[in-house]
Amino acid sequence: MGITRYSGSVAVEHYVKFITYKGCPILQIDFEGCQPPELLERIQYARSVIASQPLNSVRTLTLVKDARFNNQVSGAMKAYTTHNKPYVRIAAVVGLSGLQDIVYNVIVKVTGRKIETFSYVEAAKNFLADYSE
Repeated sequence: MGITRYSGSVAVEHYVKFITYKGCPILQIDFEGCQPPELLERIQYARSVIASQPLNSVRTLTLVKDARFNNQVSGAMKAYTTHNKPYVRIAAVVGLSGLQDIVYNVIVKVTGRKIETFSYVEAAKNFLADYSE
């Protein structure tokens, strides 16, 4: 993927990676507890990973609990979600609260994406692994 970027002292690849659940590859994107600069870095990296995959193939699991959004992050998230639409087969997000929920609703409305929300990671993983069109 090119140059390794770092979020704090851990490589960004640690936070954006494919996991296997019930034999199904899921791209887990971990924004939990991020401040805006980290979020922007992880968004950029996740975007490049998703764009490297075949169209309509990616199942995404996005973790957002306690992530800090601002106007810049909200704008970047809208652009990211729009960009990813042709690549993402199904998407789930875990941990929305407060401002994140408002941003989520705007993103879904603006992009036309269907992104399921969950309170628990296991429920989201089950949904993604069991999904079939």
